[in-house]
Order: sequence, then structure tokens, then C-alpha cells
Amino acid sequence: MSLTVVALGDSFSCGEGVGIEIKPEQTWVALLGNAMPTARLLNLSTAGARTRDVRRDQLPVAIDAAPQLATIMVGLNDVIRSGLSAGQLGEDMRAMVHALTGTGATVLIARWHDAGAVLGVPIRLRQALGVRLAQVNDAVETVAADAPQRAGRPHVRILDLGRIPELIEPGAWAVDGIHPSPAGHRAIARDAIAILADCGLPGPRLRADSDPIPMPAGPSTARRTVWLLSRGLPWLAQHSGRVAPAVLSMGFQAIRDRGQVNEQSATHCRNHDRSAALDVRSLVGGFGGEGAQALSYGSMSGLGQCAGTPEIAWTTG
Repeated sequence: MSLTVVALGDSFSCGEGVGIEIKPEQTWVALLGNAMPTARLLNLSTAGARTRDVRRDQLPVAIDAAPQLATIMVGLNDVIRSGLSAGQLGEDMRAMVHALTGTGATVLIARWHDAGAVLGVPIRLRQALGVRLAQVNDAVETVAADAPQRAGRPHVRILDLGRIPELIEPGAWAVDGIHPSPAGHRAIARDAIAILADCGLPGPRLRADSDPIPMPAGPSTARRTVWLLSRGLPWLAQHSGRVAPAVLSMGFQAIRDRGQVNEQSATHCRNHDRSAALDVRSLVGGFGGEGAQALSYGSMSGLGQCAGTPEIAWTTG
């Protein structure tokens, strides 16, 4: 029996980013489809997509495909760009999950990891980034909890990137520190397979790979620097109007948080605000050491648009 799988989302599923390109067959959704004999995968994901883009552009195509399984991995672009609305994001998530489960599909939806920890950004900015990530993750958890069950099984499963142990390794990430490497994609696929093994999908059971995933060394500092200068900073300069407001908002949130902690001493508070302001300057392209470099990587989040049309109708079996 043929099984139709649709993948909705952003660069984490299509494998393309700023100077990053994973072969289509190496993406986690392709590996997931490969674990299902006779599966047909429609990968509708595009780099740079936000939640509203997925709902508007990808969801109608997915519904027409009448899938038995749908994956949704989106939200990181919402976090790094301006105009994040927790209410609208939650509504878009709910509408997508409701429409897909309404066709009878099982939905696997991703919950994001602590991207700031992976990037190694300063603690205050990591906390500010975490506030925005929490809005996305809260929406994911809410729609999953509200979804109906089928035959005693949850209609919606959560793929929690923060609970995949391999993703704490440098080798799990590409040179930008944002997108998964081929090894990272394999780790995500293995976790997805384990989550879906008992979900009651029609046809043959998912084949789980029990072999350990070889984890390569992470990209060298020299390679990261080359990427930053040749691809990262030029992209940031070109798209600063879309990215800078959110980046600065997180920076100023870090300043406010630091100021509140030290409000008992005005002088002490001013000193901390000046320190936080340096964090903001490094965030938009400074070179004040490894932390500043990591912040510049962090401002990418992926983002750009895939050239051409999404990969569609890759088939196994």
C-alpha cells in the first residue's frame, strides 16, 4: 500500500540556507520517508518560510495530496524576524494541524531546541532569544494537546529537537551553526522514526536504524570565518530590514533584563547597560571575539529563499 508523506516547513526540512545545501536525499524528511517502504514524499518546505507562509503557500498543496503523514517544522524564522505575534502564530499552527488531521493524516510537529545554547551567545541574549522561542514552542504544545485521538493514539506527535542528544554535538550542525549537518539530519530522522513507530500508520512499519550515528568534528574556526565573511554578513546586510528589528529587540530585552537585576545601584546598572550595549553591537556584525562571532552566526537563522521551486514528489519503493 502506497503511503503519502508531506513535509511542510523551512530550511530545516528542505536543506537549503545561506551558503548551506544538504542533498535532498540527506534531509531528515527524506530519511524518514526512506524508512517507510512504498512511501511517496512531497517535500513542500522552502528556506526562509515563516509559519504564515507555510499556512498560505504549502498547506493547500499538502491537503490536496491527501497524506497519511504530515511533518511540520517551522517557527525559527518567526523568531529571528520582526513582527512576531504569538497569537497569530498560534492561530496559524492550529489551522494547519486542524486541516491536516481533518484529512485523516497523522501530524509530526517539531518543538525547537535552545538555539542560543548551540550558538554559544551571551547569556542575556540567549535568554531574550529563549523568550521568543518559547512562544513558538508553546503554540506547538497547545495544538498537540488539543488535537483529537484516533484509535486511542494521539493524532499529533511532537518531535522535540531539544531532547535529541546528538544535537548538542558541534558536528550535528553546519558551518553557520544554525542548520543541521547531514549527521544532524540523521539524528533528527532517527528520533522521528522512533516517535512514529507505534502511531498506527497504514502499510509496513517504520524501519528504525539501531546503529549509532557517527558524529564528525564541528566546522573549524577558519571555515566558520570564511562562511561569515563570504556569505553570512553579506546576507545580513542585504536583508537587514527584515532581521535587524527582531535582533535589536532581543538585544534591548537583554539590556532591560540586566538593568532590572541591577536596579538597586544606578551606577552599577549603567555599567551593565554599557556592557549589554556592546552585546547588541556585536550582534549586528562586530568582531569582539568568539561570542561576537557566534552572535553574527545567530542572526542568520536561515534564512533566505530557496532558488527555484520546492522539491516535490520524491518517491521510495
